[in-house]
Amino acid sequence: MIAFTGLLMQSLSFDVMENTGCVTEQTLRCLQDSEFNYSHVVFPAQNGAAFDINVIANFKAASKLQYFRVDYYIMPASDKSPKEQIQQTMKRLIAANAISTNTTIWLDAETTHSYFSTQQENQKFISELIDELLLYIIPSQIGIFSDYSSWRTLFGKTFSISQFKLWYSNYNERADFEDFGEFGGWTEPAMKQYKGYAVVCDVELNQNVVR
Repeated sequence: MIAFTGLLMQSLSFDVMENTGCVTEQTLRCLQDSEFNYSHVVFPAQNGAAFDINVIANFKAASKLQYFRVDYYIMPASDKSPKEQIQQTMKRLIAANAISTNTTIWLDAETTHSYFSTQQENQKFISELIDELLLYIIPSQIGIFSDYSSWRTLFGKTFSISQFKLWYSNYNERADFEDFGEFGGWTEPAMKQYKGYAVVCDVELNQNVVR
């Protein structure tokens, strides 16, 4: 399944939900060969400041198949220092050779997860997380996962880190970007989560369209 917007060809991807555990090579092959023809996958690498112990096995399974990119997402926790949580995750990924030049690390920025009570604290927190990531990867490998409402609630209307890629959510089950409304300085997204919680090949996942 390939989605088109204008002359741009887009592919479909999926992200594995936190606490899913290991995803086998057989399951990943099933997902790749499904009606969605997934070519991109995002695995959880950190959930609430705890390193996901399954991420290395998941990467190794995916690396045996023809996924054009394997990314990771980090769900940070405000009760742990940015340095400590980024360091624990990145050092393990790098030691396992699980990061390539086209890997993106996505920072989750949603109101449903662990942030502070004030916008000033949140702005400082995410900036420090990014500063730590930049010790390991280049700017083009950093992305933010958020949505219009979460961003404005957590960080305010004017705060922007739009030099990094945006992955936004809108669960309208449309694999296109026609619904995108600018926020946080972003005028164009890199990826959209268009369906939250689906079961494909017996795996709980979220579905995305990626440029």
